[in-house]
Amino acid sequence: MNKALFLTPALLAAAISAQADLVALDDASLSETTGEGLGMALENFVFNVDDAVTTVTGIESSDGSEVNVAWTEFYIMGEGSNNGTTEVAGQIGSVLHPWVLQSVRGSRGLADTDASYNADYLNFGSDIALLELATDQYDNPVENIVPYSQFSLYQGCVWGQPGCTTGAGANGVAVQKIDAEIAGYQADRTEIDSRYTNLVQINQTIIDDASASGYIGVAEQERDDAKAVSDASYDDMSFDYYNVLNSSERAEIKLGQKADCGILGLSCSSRERTYNSSVDQYDEDFYAYVDKIKALTEAYHDPDRSSTGVSYIQRVRDIGRFRVLCGSDLSSSECGTGLIARKQETRDGIASVSVALGNGVTRRGGLDIGSKFAITLNSTDQDGNVTERTDFLDIDMKGVYFDGSHFRLWSRPDENGQSEMNGELSLNLYAKEMNINVCGEACEGDATLTAESTLYLDNFAMSLNLGYGEIQPMKFGVTSDGNFEFELVKPDAAAIGVDTSDPAAMQEFYNSYYENAPKSFIYVGNVQVGTGAGSNLGSITVDGLRSQYLKVTSRDI
Repeated sequence: MNKALFLTPALLAAAISAQADLVALDDASLSETTGEGLGMALENFVFNVDDAVTTVTGIESSDGSEVNVAWTEFYIMGEGSNNGTTEVAGQIGSVLHPWVLQSVRGSRGLADTDASYNADYLNFGSDIALLELATDQYDNPVENIVPYSQFSLYQGCVWGQPGCTTGAGANGVAVQKIDAEIAGYQADRTEIDSRYTNLVQINQTIIDDASASGYIGVAEQERDDAKAVSDASYDDMSFDYYNVLNSSERAEIKLGQKADCGILGLSCSSRERTYNSSVDQYDEDFYAYVDKIKALTEAYHDPDRSSTGVSYIQRVRDIGRFRVLCGSDLSSSECGTGLIARKQETRDGIASVSVALGNGVTRRGGLDIGSKFAITLNSTDQDGNVTERTDFLDIDMKGVYFDGSHFRLWSRPDENGQSEMNGELSLNLYAKEMNINVCGEACEGDATLTAESTLYLDNFAMSLNLGYGEIQPMKFGVTSDGNFEFELVKPDAAAIGVDTSDPAAMQEFYNSYYENAPKSFIYVGNVQVGTGAGSNLGSITVDGLRSQYLKVTSRDI
């Protein structure tokens, strides 16, 4: 097997096999390592800058004055440090689950020819060497951020904390909640199925109805024709208003308003009568256009116009909803992809966590991480008076985990043949508590005032995924004026050899992309500002988020 060097405070390394004892490596042993990767584990770890202050200068605000940033606190400790005041030893990785820095070969195209291929790197060409930093990885669902954070979301609280120690197990609270959610999706799918015998035929009926000869297509064409007539009548009316009427006549009426010709119509000039006629014609043609819009709307909603007995608009909605629930394959009765399948995978992970916790399994301790910043800058009021002010930012995170994250870098030539840096990021972050305070010196020594001015985020979970191999890499660069530029490009089928001129191949590519490209989520179990009555703002859930395109460029201020 590959050799890997593990760094711990004791400078011990695992070198021969999984069964071997840890031994100290001398220089001769180190010289024999072949560099497949570096694994790092820090045990009994405490980092605290104590009273040291790091000051950042050289930043200018828009008025030319200098902005000073003082970094007055930074600590990383084990969970339970009481905001960094008690030095509790923590752990980053372990010998069995290290953080790894390694060079990895891409595997696309090797699956059928090379037994050594790695399925995790199938979106990278086999000619690429990736530089990867990966945090500790766990198969155990209790130790894995994603299923554990999803369990916490459905459980509604952080397991082990006061008030959150019951309701786990095979039929626990979290399992019941996601089962009810999946049952709702299944009911939606059943309702759709009950209206049709064959979704493929229904989809084709929608296409046929919208064709030039279909009743929807005919109604849409009649609407478009009526609009063209109405637009032409408006142009005629506008021409008569600006070119037939004189300036004094225009001053009496607005465009589209008829001139008052009296009871018998004898008090108007010939010019005004010509213009009034064009107004009458426009009104007639416009309302004929409105009638065609109404007719099209009725056609959309009329089930009797369709051979299926289901209205056109209902069929469009049903096909769209079915694709969300079960994927794009309308011929499949298995619902093997889509929202239901993804939620079932989530449910399996939640159930595994719930059963384990119900049986007394505990999760390893996390980290406590915190920082304080004091930012001094000029402030200009509405009268132009300039005063100096200091803003404060104090962040404390408790029970933090990063497992299952990775950052990958590789290089490819750009369109000009120049080497271009590409990247892929998957960041998993879970924090039992995250507290943000901006009170600073005004709250110094006043615990009540500090608590009332703090934003509390409990049970915070984030899985941020940017990039999807060579299909959709992040690109890093510098602009000609020296600013940093980051771009998440659009999905590129050509990058993995797909024939972009073949519609069927492109459809298969996009189906695969939307099914397999990792999505992001953010969960916050409870948001609270202060501790008084009415301070609880509830929870936040953003699920199934995918970035199609993103470009960020720094700017001088």
